[in-house]
Amino acid sequence: MEDSPLYTLLSSETDKRRIVLTSHVNSDGDSLGSLLGLYWLIRDNFPDRVVEMVINDDECERFSFLPGIEQINRESDNRELQGEQEFILICVDAADVSRLGKRPANLVPLAKLVVNIDHHISNTQFGALNIVELSSSTAELLGSIFAAWFGRGLIRSVSSNCRLCLLTGIVSDTGSFRYPLTTPATLRLAAWLSEGSNGSGEVSLAQVSRALFSSKRIAELRLKGDAFSRIEFLSNRVAFVVVDGDDFVKHGARYEDCDGLVESIRDIEGVEIAIVARFDGSKWRVSLRGKNDDDDLSSL
Repeated sequence: MEDSPLYTLLSSETDKRRIVLTSHVNSDGDSLGSLLGLYWLIRDNFPDRVVEMVINDDECERFSFLPGIEQINRESDNRELQGEQEFILICVDAADVSRLGKRPANLVPLAKLVVNIDHHISNTQFGALNIVELSSSTAELLGSIFAAWFGRGLIRSVSSNCRLCLLTGIVSDTGSFRYPLTTPATLRLAAWLSEGSNGSGEVSLAQVSRALFSSKRIAELRLKGDAFSRIEFLSNRVAFVVVDGDDFVKHGARYEDCDGLVESIRDIEGVEIAIVARFDGSKWRVSLRGKNDDDDLSSL
């Protein structure tokens, strides 16, 4: 993992171009946790840098507990990006430019420098600077970098705000430390993020777990229950279900209420691959998840 160019970029005394952070469309715990974790790291340790965030989604109530989330410039906002035209674009948790959505993707050709930070094996290396490494989550990748910087005395602190966001990303993308890419290094980093250091205070893993897994809306449960009743099976190891616009209307559900559905279907005994097709109001999206380490679905 080559993190030195990123530190050189952030700590530069001569290059003070503003920094724009973005992540993929249809936000999840890792995309928002990584986005906000990096935002707080820059705010806390490089206060002379102008940093802002922009994504292609509207507000997601599920992640309203994350500090700084109200600072994100969203699709429905009328806020323009600040300052002069020159900026550095840092993309987190996006395997390719198309995953950013229209508004952030339009910033890519305008940026003076594009930095690509991601954990997906399918990443297209679209940045001028690419920090891409297979791991449980982009939050783990960033957390490992920040922990190394802190250990070497390159930064003053990794604040509780930053730690909460990164821990959320890790817990979310590992399914609460259950998925195959969870390693001893993942667990050690999660412990370090939870413990706090340099007076930053502890971060509650229980708080993160409650927010992610124990705060379900009744509309979400009804939507998923309906979907479970319609699951179809192929060859006894592939399960799929379709959730269309009528399903969301019927249950008063939101698009985000489908989050976690494909993982729950994958967890059915005997199922090796789960497929969920859902309509988000403008286009169909397909999610695939495999149960085994050797199920490489990135080419599909």
